[in-house]
Amino acid sequence: MRKAEIPFLADFRGTFKMQSDGTGPIAELSGYFQLFDPEHKREEDVFQVLDYFDAVNFAPWVGQAGGISLVSVGLKDTSCPPPIVYALSRALSGEKKLLIYPEYGHESPDEFVDRQLEFLAGELL
Repeated sequence: MRKAEIPFLADFRGTFKMQSDGTGPIAELSGYFQLFDPEHKREEDVFQVLDYFDAVNFAPWVGQAGGISLVSVGLKDTSCPPPIVYALSRALSGEKKLLIYPEYGHESPDEFVDRQLEFLAGELL
């Protein structure tokens, strides 16, 4: 059993494109480019380094041992936008369950803890 509650550090390239206004948790990249690479000549080099830490690139390994993964997403999340969470979820191998919370941003409803416990109990029994 694996759980990704509002996964972060996934799909850096996609996140940067979605948050190109310089806001959100990926704002450091905008600041870096502004100070050190204003023409983005080394953008591909930067993203190649970030690929080493991108959870999407590790996701295919997660489900190889069997079991199921539980992932949650808030559709109003501006820190970890839904397309980033979907990218991670799609990349997971094995069985997965995606919990979608349309009215939530970068938080989970209280009932999510109950869902996690039910999920865990179902996997252990």
